[in-house]
Amino acid sequence: MLSLLRKRDQRTYRVIISDGSLPQMESVLLKNLPFNAQIAIIGHELAHAAEYQTLNSYQLMCTGVLYLWGSFRASMEKGTDLRTMEHGLGWQLLEYAENVREVLLWISSI
Repeated sequence: MLSLLRKRDQRTYRVIISDGSLPQMESVLLKNLPFNAQIAIIGHELAHAAEYQTLNSYQLMCTGVLYLWGSFRASMEKGTDLRTMEHGLGWQLLEYAENVREVLLWISSI
């Protein structure tokens, strides 16, 4: 949290990869995804860090608060996906989305 108060070039970011989940979501854990889907999700998270580097401390804190609202979160995630695609990871992101969609469809059919 203290990193938020530092200058942009002095901040640190941490990407946490969970190795546990609800049983029905186990197949979308990073370790269980196909290689390209793994690349996509890592690229997506790094795109978040790249975006945060463009924000000053105040903007970054406001982003954190606004992220609690679903409409803002959806817009932000869409923007992050677009940045991920701009870095050449569109096909990988599609593979990740297909894996997640398949799991969500399976869960909704239970």
